[in-house]
Amino acid sequence: MAQKKSQNHVYDYAIIGAGLAGLSIAAALSRFTDNIVLLESGDVPGGMNRPIKFPTGTTNNGLRFIPNTESAHNALGYLENILGLKVIGESSEAPPITFNSGHLKPFVGFGETPPAFYEELNYYTANEYIHMKLEPYAWTQLLFDKFKGEFMPRSYVTKFHASEGNATQVTINGAKSLSANNFIFCGSVKDLAILLPEEALSARARQRLSKNTYWTALCLDLCHSHAVTETDV
Repeated sequence: MAQKKSQNHVYDYAIIGAGLAGLSIAAALSRFTDNIVLLESGDVPGGMNRPIKFPTGTTNNGLRFIPNTESAHNALGYLENILGLKVIGESSEAPPITFNSGHLKPFVGFGETPPAFYEELNYYTANEYIHMKLEPYAWTQLLFDKFKGEFMPRSYVTKFHASEGNATQVTINGAKSLSANNFIFCGSVKDLAILLPEEALSARARQRLSKNTYWTALCLDLCHSHAVTETDV
Protein backbone atom coordinates (compact mmCIF):
# COMPACT_ATOMS: atom_id res chain seq x y z
CA MET A 1 0.00 0.00 0.00
CA ALA A 2 0.99 3.62 -0.50
CA GLN A 3 2.81 5.72 2.12
CA LYS A 4 0.89 8.15 4.30
CA LYS A 5 0.30 11.56 2.75
CA SER A 6 0.71 15.04 4.24
CA GLN A 7 -2.17 16.70 6.08
CA ASN A 8 -2.88 19.00 3.10
CA HIS A 9 -2.89 16.19 0.54
CA VAL A 10 -5.91 15.83 -1.74
CA TYR A 11 -6.80 12.24 -2.62
CA ASP A 12 -8.38 11.24 -5.90
CA TYR A 13 -10.82 9.01 -4.01
CA ALA A 14 -11.80 8.64 -0.37
CA ILE A 15 -13.76 5.44 0.30
CA ILE A 16 -15.67 5.33 3.56
CA GLY A 17 -16.20 1.80 4.84
CA ALA A 18 -13.89 -1.17 4.29
CA GLY A 19 -16.53 -3.87 4.11
CA LEU A 20 -17.02 -6.03 1.03
CA ALA A 21 -18.47 -3.15 -1.03
CA GLY A 22 -15.75 -0.68 -0.06
CA LEU A 23 -12.95 -3.19 -0.63
CA SER A 24 -14.23 -4.21 -4.07
CA ILE A 25 -14.35 -0.54 -5.14
CA ALA A 26 -10.91 0.13 -3.65
CA ALA A 27 -9.39 -2.86 -5.45
CA ALA A 28 -11.02 -1.88 -8.76
CA LEU A 29 -9.84 1.75 -8.54
CA SER A 30 -6.32 0.61 -7.65
CA ARG A 31 -5.94 -0.49 -11.26
CA PHE A 32 -5.83 3.18 -12.23
CA THR A 33 -4.41 5.09 -9.26
CA ASP A 34 -2.84 4.65 -5.84
CA ASN A 35 -4.00 8.08 -4.66
CA ILE A 36 -6.84 6.49 -2.69
CA VAL A 37 -7.64 6.42 1.00
CA LEU A 38 -9.80 3.73 2.59
CA LEU A 39 -11.39 4.79 5.88
CA GLU A 40 -12.61 2.15 8.32
CA SER A 41 -14.06 2.61 11.82
CA GLY A 42 -12.88 -0.84 12.91
CA ASP A 43 -9.39 -2.18 13.49
CA VAL A 44 -9.25 -4.33 10.37
CA PRO A 45 -10.86 -4.36 6.91
CA GLY A 46 -13.57 -6.79 5.90
CA GLY A 47 -16.59 -5.69 7.89
CA MET A 48 -18.82 -8.61 8.86
CA ASN A 49 -17.28 -10.98 6.31
CA ARG A 50 -14.77 -12.97 8.32
CA PRO A 51 -14.19 -16.64 9.22
CA ILE A 52 -15.76 -18.09 12.35
CA LYS A 53 -14.44 -21.27 13.94
CA PHE A 54 -17.31 -23.66 14.55
CA PRO A 55 -17.39 -27.24 15.92
CA THR A 56 -18.27 -28.48 12.44
CA GLY A 57 -15.55 -26.43 10.74
CA THR A 58 -14.94 -22.87 9.57
CA THR A 59 -18.02 -20.92 8.50
CA ASN A 60 -18.76 -17.44 7.21
CA ASN A 61 -19.77 -14.61 9.49
CA GLY A 62 -21.36 -12.72 6.62
CA LEU A 63 -22.49 -14.02 3.23
CA ARG A 64 -23.56 -17.64 3.50
CA PHE A 65 -26.32 -18.11 0.96
CA ILE A 66 -26.07 -16.83 -2.60
CA PRO A 67 -29.13 -17.60 -4.77
CA ASN A 68 -28.70 -18.82 -8.32
CA THR A 69 -30.02 -15.64 -9.94
CA GLU A 70 -28.91 -13.41 -12.79
CA SER A 71 -28.08 -10.53 -10.45
CA ALA A 72 -25.96 -12.81 -8.25
CA HIS A 73 -24.02 -14.10 -11.27
CA ASN A 74 -23.43 -10.53 -12.46
CA ALA A 75 -22.11 -9.48 -9.04
CA LEU A 76 -19.89 -12.55 -8.72
CA GLY A 77 -18.64 -12.08 -12.28
CA TYR A 78 -17.56 -8.56 -11.33
CA LEU A 79 -15.74 -9.97 -8.30
CA GLU A 80 -14.00 -12.61 -10.43
CA ASN A 81 -12.83 -9.88 -12.80
CA ILE A 82 -11.27 -7.90 -9.94
CA LEU A 83 -9.65 -10.90 -8.24
CA GLY A 84 -8.58 -12.69 -11.39
CA LEU A 85 -9.85 -15.89 -9.78
CA LYS A 86 -12.82 -18.18 -10.27
CA VAL A 87 -15.41 -17.77 -7.55
CA ILE A 88 -18.60 -19.20 -9.07
CA GLY A 89 -19.06 -22.93 -8.64
CA GLU A 90 -21.87 -25.35 -9.41
CA SER A 91 -25.45 -24.71 -8.36
CA SER A 92 -27.63 -27.01 -6.26
CA GLU A 93 -31.33 -27.27 -5.61
CA ALA A 94 -32.39 -26.27 -2.12
CA PRO A 95 -36.13 -25.53 -2.04
CA PRO A 96 -36.94 -23.39 1.01
CA ILE A 97 -38.77 -25.09 3.85
CA THR A 98 -40.63 -23.83 6.90
CA PHE A 99 -41.24 -25.30 10.34
CA ASN A 100 -44.90 -25.49 11.21
CA SER A 101 -46.95 -27.63 13.62
CA GLY A 102 -43.88 -29.64 14.62
CA HIS A 103 -42.89 -30.54 11.05
CA LEU A 104 -40.67 -29.27 8.25
CA LYS A 105 -42.81 -28.35 5.26
CA PRO A 106 -42.18 -26.86 1.79
CA PHE A 107 -42.37 -23.08 1.86
CA VAL A 108 -45.13 -21.98 -0.54
CA GLY A 109 -45.11 -18.24 0.10
CA PHE A 110 -47.10 -15.75 2.13
CA GLY A 111 -50.25 -15.68 0.02
CA GLU A 112 -52.09 -12.39 -0.26
CA THR A 113 -50.69 -10.93 2.97
CA PRO A 114 -46.90 -10.69 2.60
CA PRO A 115 -45.00 -9.20 5.57
CA ALA A 116 -43.39 -5.76 5.46
CA PHE A 117 -39.97 -7.39 5.08
CA TYR A 118 -41.01 -9.53 2.08
CA GLU A 119 -38.40 -8.11 -0.31
CA GLU A 120 -35.60 -8.78 2.17
CA LEU A 121 -36.78 -12.32 2.93
CA ASN A 122 -37.42 -13.08 -0.73
CA TYR A 123 -33.64 -13.30 -1.26
CA TYR A 124 -33.64 -16.54 0.78
CA THR A 125 -36.59 -18.19 -0.98
CA ALA A 126 -34.73 -19.11 -4.18
CA ASN A 127 -34.93 -22.79 -5.15
CA GLU A 128 -31.24 -22.98 -6.10
CA TYR A 129 -28.05 -21.63 -4.59
CA ILE A 130 -24.50 -21.22 -5.90
CA HIS A 131 -21.56 -23.13 -4.46
CA MET A 132 -18.47 -20.97 -4.02
CA LYS A 133 -15.05 -22.06 -5.26
CA LEU A 134 -13.66 -19.48 -2.84
CA GLU A 135 -15.39 -18.74 0.48
CA PRO A 136 -16.65 -15.18 1.08
CA TYR A 137 -14.45 -14.76 4.16
CA ALA A 138 -11.42 -15.09 1.85
CA TRP A 139 -12.65 -12.46 -0.61
CA THR A 140 -12.01 -9.50 1.68
CA GLN A 141 -8.33 -10.28 2.29
CA LEU A 142 -7.72 -10.92 -1.42
CA LEU A 143 -9.39 -7.62 -2.29
CA PHE A 144 -7.36 -5.81 0.37
CA ASP A 145 -4.16 -7.30 -1.05
CA LYS A 146 -4.98 -5.65 -4.39
CA PHE A 147 -5.57 -2.26 -2.79
CA LYS A 148 -2.71 0.17 -3.53
CA GLY A 149 -3.79 3.20 -1.52
CA GLU A 150 -3.64 4.20 2.14
CA PHE A 151 -5.67 2.34 4.74
CA MET A 152 -6.80 4.27 7.82
CA PRO A 153 -8.37 2.03 10.52
CA ARG A 154 -10.16 3.38 13.61
CA SER A 155 -11.26 6.36 11.52
CA TYR A 156 -14.83 7.46 12.22
CA VAL A 157 -16.18 9.97 9.71
CA THR A 158 -18.10 12.47 11.84
CA LYS A 159 -18.98 15.10 9.22
CA PHE A 160 -18.96 15.88 5.50
CA HIS A 161 -18.06 19.38 4.31
CA ALA A 162 -19.18 20.75 0.94
CA SER A 163 -18.39 23.66 -1.34
CA GLU A 164 -20.61 24.71 -4.25
CA GLY A 165 -22.69 21.57 -3.91
CA ASN A 166 -19.78 19.12 -3.91
CA ALA A 167 -18.22 17.24 -1.00
CA THR A 168 -14.65 18.45 -0.48
CA GLN A 169 -13.65 17.28 2.99
CA VAL A 170 -14.58 14.97 5.83
CA THR A 171 -13.87 15.29 9.51
CA ILE A 172 -12.43 12.14 11.08
CA ASN A 173 -12.87 11.32 14.76
CA GLY A 174 -14.20 14.82 15.35
CA ALA A 175 -10.82 16.48 14.79
CA LYS A 176 -8.79 15.59 11.70
CA SER A 177 -9.74 16.86 8.22
CA LEU A 178 -9.22 14.89 5.02
CA SER A 179 -9.70 16.20 1.46
CA ALA A 180 -10.54 14.32 -1.73
CA ASN A 181 -11.88 14.98 -5.21
CA ASN A 182 -14.37 12.11 -4.92
CA PHE A 183 -16.02 10.52 -1.89
CA ILE A 184 -17.55 7.05 -2.04
CA PHE A 185 -19.75 6.21 0.95
CA CYS A 186 -20.03 2.50 1.77
CA GLY A 187 -21.29 2.88 5.32
CA SER A 188 -24.79 2.77 6.76
CA VAL A 189 -27.15 4.86 4.61
CA LYS A 190 -29.08 6.17 7.61
CA ASP A 191 -25.89 7.87 8.89
CA LEU A 192 -25.95 10.26 5.94
CA ALA A 193 -28.78 12.22 7.55
CA ILE A 194 -26.32 13.19 10.30
CA LEU A 195 -23.07 13.34 8.32
CA LEU A 196 -24.14 15.50 5.37
CA PRO A 197 -24.29 19.30 5.70
CA GLU A 198 -27.74 20.79 6.28
CA GLU A 199 -27.85 22.34 2.80
CA ALA A 200 -26.89 19.08 1.06
CA LEU A 201 -30.34 17.52 1.49
CA SER A 202 -33.82 18.90 1.23
CA ALA A 203 -35.99 18.70 4.33
CA ARG A 204 -38.06 15.99 2.66
CA ALA A 205 -35.01 13.90 1.71
CA ARG A 206 -33.57 14.21 5.22
CA GLN A 207 -36.90 13.15 6.72
CA ARG A 208 -37.10 10.11 4.45
CA LEU A 209 -33.57 9.08 5.41
CA SER A 210 -34.34 9.31 9.11
CA LYS A 211 -37.62 7.38 8.78
CA ASN A 212 -36.40 4.60 6.49
CA THR A 213 -36.49 1.07 7.85
CA TYR A 214 -33.28 -0.97 7.69
CA TRP A 215 -32.99 -4.73 8.14
CA THR A 216 -30.26 -6.97 9.50
CA ALA A 217 -30.07 -10.70 8.77
CA LEU A 218 -29.29 -12.97 11.72
CA CYS A 219 -28.02 -16.50 11.13
CA LEU A 220 -28.72 -19.19 13.72
CA ASP A 221 -26.28 -22.11 13.67
CA LEU A 222 -27.61 -25.42 15.02
CA CYS A 223 -24.75 -27.85 15.64
CA HIS A 224 -25.71 -31.52 16.05
CA SER A 225 -23.59 -34.55 16.90
CA HIS A 226 -25.17 -36.50 14.03
CA ALA A 227 -27.01 -35.85 10.77
CA VAL A 228 -30.54 -34.53 11.23
CA THR A 229 -33.27 -35.36 8.71
CA GLU A 230 -36.98 -34.63 8.49
CA THR A 231 -37.76 -37.95 10.16
CA ASP A 232 -35.87 -36.84 13.28
CA VAL A 233 -38.04 -33.75 13.80
